[in-house]
Amino acid sequence: MAVASAQGLPTQKVLTLEVAQIIAQEALAKCRADGYKVTVTVVDGANMLKAFLRDDGSNNVGIEVGRMKTNFVMAYGRPSAPPRTRLQVRSRLQPTPPTRKAAYPSKWETS
Repeated sequence: MAVASAQGLPTQKVLTLEVAQIIAQEALAKCRADGYKVTVTVVDGANMLKAFLRDDGSNNVGIEVGRMKTNFVMAYGRPSAPPRTRLQVRSRLQPTPPTRKAAYPSKWETS
């Protein structure tokens, strides 16, 4: 009788609950230090919720937004970032279109 060997089996990294809680706590601490009241959502590789924190004073919309952001990350394989950061990256990649003067200047516009 042959003994099964684990050498040929694929291995997989697992996000433990302890690590997920550390990630959530550190993310919350950084946001608090920067003056933000947020919700923190940590999911595993299968997009299953592992840790969730909602800071005092954060709004209820954050719960749904947190899940939408994790769905985006899992679907597109790109990191999630605050909107301001994405705009800064976009502005570096795309030149700002030139501004045009209106055909009929407003009464507040000076020549």
